Amino acid sequence: MNTNFNPRRWQITALICGCMVAACSGGSDKAGVPDSFDGATLIAAADQLEQLVAVGDVAELAGIPAERIAQHVEDYDNNAVRKKIAFHWEAPGTISFTTLTGEAVSVPKHHSVGLANVGAMNMETFNQRYGTSAGIKADIDALVDDESVDADVAIAQATYLAETAKSLSLQPLEGVGDGAVWEMPTQVLHVYADGVAFTVTTNFGDDPGINKRKAIAFAQLIFNNQ
Repeated sequence: MNTNFNPRRWQITALICGCMVAACSGGSDKAGVPDSFDGATLIAAADQLEQLVAVGDVAELAGIPAERIAQHVEDYDNNAVRKKIAFHWEAPGTISFTTLTGEAVSVPKHHSVGLANVGAMNMETFNQRYGTSAGIKADIDALVDDESVDADVAIAQATYLAETAKSLSLQPLEGVGDGAVWEMPTQVLHVYADGVAFTVTTNFGDDPGINKRKAIAFAQLIFNNQ
Protein backbone atom coordinates (compact mmCIF):
# COMPACT_ATOMS: atom_id res chain seq x y z
CA MET A 1 0.00 0.00 0.00
CA ASN A 2 1.24 3.46 -0.83
CA THR A 3 1.65 5.42 2.44
CA ASN A 4 3.08 8.62 0.95
CA PHE A 5 0.30 10.85 2.17
CA ASN A 6 0.01 14.61 2.21
CA PRO A 7 -3.02 15.64 4.33
CA ARG A 8 -3.11 19.15 2.89
CA ARG A 9 -3.17 17.83 -0.70
CA TRP A 10 -5.97 15.38 0.03
CA GLN A 11 -8.05 17.96 1.88
CA ILE A 12 -7.68 20.56 -0.86
CA THR A 13 -8.34 17.92 -3.53
CA ALA A 14 -11.52 16.86 -1.73
CA LEU A 15 -12.73 20.45 -1.45
CA ILE A 16 -12.01 21.15 -5.12
CA CYS A 17 -13.47 17.98 -6.53
CA GLY A 18 -16.21 17.23 -4.03
CA CYS A 19 -16.55 13.73 -5.38
CA MET A 20 -15.49 11.34 -2.66
CA VAL A 21 -17.37 8.05 -2.27
CA ALA A 22 -19.51 7.83 0.87
CA ALA A 23 -18.54 5.34 3.58
CA CYS A 24 -20.90 3.34 5.75
CA SER A 25 -23.05 5.47 8.01
CA GLY A 26 -22.18 4.04 11.45
CA GLY A 27 -21.58 6.32 14.40
CA SER A 28 -23.56 8.31 16.95
CA ASP A 29 -24.68 11.86 17.52
CA LYS A 30 -23.45 11.88 21.14
CA ALA A 31 -20.03 11.67 22.77
CA GLY A 32 -20.26 11.71 26.53
CA VAL A 33 -17.36 12.61 28.80
CA PRO A 34 -16.67 9.69 31.19
CA ASP A 35 -15.78 10.38 34.82
CA SER A 36 -12.30 8.99 34.13
CA PHE A 37 -11.50 11.69 31.55
CA ASP A 38 -8.96 14.29 32.66
CA GLY A 39 -8.27 17.26 30.42
CA ALA A 40 -4.84 17.92 31.92
CA THR A 41 -3.76 14.38 31.04
CA LEU A 42 -4.83 14.86 27.42
CA ILE A 43 -2.93 18.15 27.24
CA ALA A 44 0.19 16.44 28.59
CA ALA A 45 -0.12 13.80 25.85
CA ALA A 46 -0.51 16.34 23.03
CA ASP A 47 3.03 15.72 21.79
CA GLN A 48 2.37 11.96 21.55
CA LEU A 49 -0.86 11.85 19.57
CA GLU A 50 0.04 8.55 17.97
CA GLN A 51 -0.34 6.88 21.38
CA LEU A 52 -3.84 8.19 22.09
CA VAL A 53 -5.82 6.07 19.62
CA ALA A 54 -5.07 2.54 18.48
CA VAL A 55 -5.22 1.70 14.79
CA GLY A 56 -7.57 -1.13 15.69
CA ASP A 57 -10.08 1.34 17.12
CA VAL A 58 -9.92 3.41 13.94
CA ALA A 59 -10.40 0.25 11.86
CA GLU A 60 -13.55 -0.58 13.82
CA LEU A 61 -14.80 2.98 13.36
CA ALA A 62 -14.11 2.89 9.62
CA GLY A 63 -15.32 -0.68 9.12
CA ILE A 64 -12.14 -1.84 7.39
CA PRO A 65 -9.19 -4.15 8.26
CA ALA A 66 -6.52 -2.50 10.42
CA GLU A 67 -3.77 -3.42 7.95
CA ARG A 68 -5.26 -1.01 5.40
CA ILE A 69 -4.75 1.97 7.69
CA ALA A 70 -1.60 4.10 7.78
CA GLN A 71 -0.69 7.00 10.07
CA HIS A 72 0.75 10.37 9.23
CA VAL A 73 2.03 12.72 11.94
CA GLU A 74 2.55 16.38 11.08
CA ASP A 75 4.92 18.08 13.51
CA TYR A 76 6.92 20.65 11.58
CA ASP A 77 7.73 23.13 14.35
CA ASN A 78 7.83 20.91 17.47
CA ASN A 79 4.74 22.67 18.81
CA ALA A 80 2.42 20.23 20.58
CA VAL A 81 -0.66 22.41 20.04
CA ARG A 82 -0.04 22.45 16.28
CA LYS A 83 0.80 18.76 16.02
CA LYS A 84 -1.62 16.68 13.95
CA ILE A 85 -2.19 13.01 13.29
CA ALA A 86 -4.19 11.47 10.47
CA PHE A 87 -5.25 7.86 10.02
CA HIS A 88 -5.81 7.28 6.32
CA TRP A 89 -6.55 4.54 3.82
CA GLU A 90 -7.22 4.18 0.12
CA ALA A 91 -10.85 4.24 -0.99
CA PRO A 92 -12.22 2.79 -4.23
CA GLY A 93 -11.69 4.86 -7.37
CA THR A 94 -9.55 7.81 -8.35
CA ILE A 95 -9.82 11.58 -8.45
CA SER A 96 -8.93 13.38 -11.67
CA PHE A 97 -8.34 17.11 -11.92
CA THR A 98 -6.31 19.68 -13.81
CA THR A 99 -3.65 21.73 -12.04
CA LEU A 100 -3.20 25.47 -12.46
CA THR A 101 -0.45 24.72 -14.97
CA GLY A 102 -2.84 22.65 -17.11
CA GLU A 103 -1.45 19.26 -16.09
CA ALA A 104 -3.99 16.43 -15.90
CA VAL A 105 -3.56 14.54 -12.62
CA SER A 106 -5.21 11.35 -11.40
CA VAL A 107 -4.71 10.18 -7.81
CA PRO A 108 -6.28 7.41 -5.69
CA LYS A 109 -9.14 8.42 -3.44
CA HIS A 110 -8.38 8.41 0.27
CA HIS A 111 -10.53 8.50 3.37
CA SER A 112 -9.21 9.65 6.72
CA VAL A 113 -9.89 10.72 10.27
CA GLY A 114 -7.51 12.69 12.44
CA LEU A 115 -6.80 14.71 15.56
CA ALA A 116 -5.36 18.21 15.81
CA ASN A 117 -5.24 21.41 17.89
CA VAL A 118 -5.05 19.73 21.30
CA GLY A 119 -4.57 22.50 23.83
CA ALA A 120 -5.64 24.05 27.12
CA MET A 121 -8.62 26.37 26.79
CA ASN A 122 -11.60 27.56 28.81
CA MET A 123 -15.18 27.41 27.56
CA GLU A 124 -15.40 31.12 26.84
CA THR A 125 -12.29 31.05 24.65
CA PHE A 126 -13.53 27.89 22.92
CA ASN A 127 -16.85 29.51 22.03
CA GLN A 128 -15.13 32.62 20.72
CA ARG A 129 -12.55 30.75 18.67
CA TYR A 130 -14.67 27.97 17.22
CA GLY A 131 -18.22 29.24 17.59
CA THR A 132 -17.63 32.35 15.47
CA SER A 133 -15.58 33.35 12.43
CA ALA A 134 -13.07 34.96 14.81
CA GLY A 135 -11.11 31.72 14.80
CA ILE A 136 -10.37 31.91 11.08
CA LYS A 137 -9.35 35.56 11.42
CA ALA A 138 -7.00 34.55 14.22
CA ASP A 139 -5.50 31.83 12.00
CA ILE A 140 -4.94 34.36 9.21
CA ASP A 141 -3.32 36.82 11.61
CA ALA A 142 -1.08 34.06 12.97
CA LEU A 143 0.07 33.16 9.45
CA VAL A 144 0.89 36.78 8.71
CA ASP A 145 2.91 37.10 11.92
CA ASP A 146 4.67 33.72 11.75
CA GLU A 147 8.07 34.39 10.20
CA SER A 148 8.88 30.66 10.17
CA VAL A 149 6.33 30.16 7.38
CA ASP A 150 7.48 30.93 3.84
CA ALA A 151 5.81 34.12 2.61
CA ASP A 152 4.33 32.49 -0.51
CA VAL A 153 2.98 29.59 1.56
CA ALA A 154 1.51 32.00 4.11
CA ILE A 155 -0.21 33.99 1.38
CA ALA A 156 -1.67 30.85 -0.20
CA GLN A 157 -2.90 29.51 3.14
CA ALA A 158 -4.34 32.87 4.19
CA THR A 159 -6.16 33.15 0.86
CA TYR A 160 -7.59 29.66 1.30
CA LEU A 161 -8.77 30.51 4.82
CA ALA A 162 -10.35 33.75 3.62
CA GLU A 163 -12.24 31.90 0.87
CA THR A 164 -13.37 29.28 3.39
CA ALA A 165 -14.70 32.00 5.67
CA LYS A 166 -17.08 33.17 2.93
CA SER A 167 -19.02 29.90 3.08
CA LEU A 168 -18.37 29.07 6.72
CA SER A 169 -21.18 27.34 8.62
CA LEU A 170 -20.86 26.64 12.35
CA GLN A 171 -23.30 24.25 14.05
CA PRO A 172 -23.18 23.96 17.87
CA LEU A 173 -23.79 20.37 18.98
CA GLU A 174 -25.36 19.18 22.22
CA GLY A 175 -24.26 15.99 23.92
CA VAL A 176 -20.73 16.06 22.51
CA GLY A 177 -18.17 16.74 25.22
CA ASP A 178 -18.93 19.81 27.32
CA GLY A 179 -19.30 21.76 24.10
CA ALA A 180 -18.76 21.14 20.39
CA VAL A 181 -19.04 22.85 17.02
CA TRP A 182 -19.40 21.16 13.63
CA GLU A 183 -17.70 23.27 10.97
CA MET A 184 -18.62 23.28 7.29
CA PRO A 185 -17.49 23.13 4.50
CA THR A 186 -14.27 21.82 6.07
CA GLN A 187 -16.18 19.00 7.85
CA VAL A 188 -14.22 19.19 11.09
CA LEU A 189 -15.47 18.86 14.66
CA HIS A 190 -14.19 21.13 17.43
CA VAL A 191 -14.68 19.68 20.92
CA TYR A 192 -14.27 21.06 24.44
CA ALA A 193 -14.18 19.10 27.71
CA ASP A 194 -12.60 19.66 31.12
CA GLY A 195 -10.31 22.53 30.16
CA VAL A 196 -9.03 21.11 26.88
CA ALA A 197 -10.08 21.59 23.27
CA PHE A 198 -9.28 19.45 20.25
CA THR A 199 -10.29 19.16 16.60
CA VAL A 200 -11.34 16.01 14.76
CA THR A 201 -10.74 16.09 10.99
CA THR A 202 -12.77 13.81 8.72
CA ASN A 203 -12.95 12.59 5.15
CA PHE A 204 -15.33 9.64 4.82
CA GLY A 205 -16.69 10.89 1.52
CA ASP A 206 -18.85 13.83 0.53
CA ASP A 207 -21.80 13.16 2.86
CA PRO A 208 -21.60 15.67 5.76
CA GLY A 209 -23.91 13.53 7.89
CA ILE A 210 -21.59 10.54 7.72
CA ASN A 211 -18.52 12.67 8.39
CA LYS A 212 -20.18 14.30 11.40
CA ARG A 213 -21.21 10.97 12.94
CA LYS A 214 -17.75 9.52 12.41
CA ALA A 215 -16.13 12.63 13.92
CA ILE A 216 -18.34 12.36 17.01
CA ALA A 217 -17.51 8.65 17.34
CA PHE A 218 -13.80 9.49 17.09
CA ALA A 219 -14.20 12.13 19.82
CA GLN A 220 -15.72 9.41 22.00
CA LEU A 221 -12.60 7.31 21.39
CA ILE A 222 -10.46 10.20 22.62
CA PHE A 223 -12.56 10.52 25.78
CA ASN A 224 -12.52 6.78 26.46
CA ASN A 225 -8.85 6.11 25.67
CA GLN A 226 -7.19 9.15 27.21
